[in-house]
Amino acid sequence: MKKEVAEAELIKAIAIRDKEAYGTLYDQYAPVLFKIILLNVKDRAMTEDILEETFLTICSYLTEYHLQPARFLLWMAGIARQCALAAVKKSAAENQDQDPIIIPVFGGIALTGY
Repeated sequence: MKKEVAEAELIKAIAIRDKEAYGTLYDQYAPVLFKIILLNVKDRAMTEDILEETFLTICSYLTEYHLQPARFLLWMAGIARQCALAAVKKSAAENQDQDPIIIPVFGGIALTGY
């Protein structure tokens, strides 16, 4: 496949499970999706993990993609954002499950924190 494959051709190739097309999809769109995820997550390591999950999600739903090829990037960006927000929510929930740290202060009032 050419380096810059038209979206319509790429969608068709992935629909028939062309393995090279998966690599082309990643090469063409990973940089943009990485930036979208990083804007939501603000953590580079977490962003890399979410990017991988994003592409797995995209590939699993690609056979159901029926929008115009011009909207393909918007569709993928929406998936990337949803994966990022889900990861942030999960991370926040996991942090709340930890035991709070109790900090004694003057006057018998305690502050709690995580």
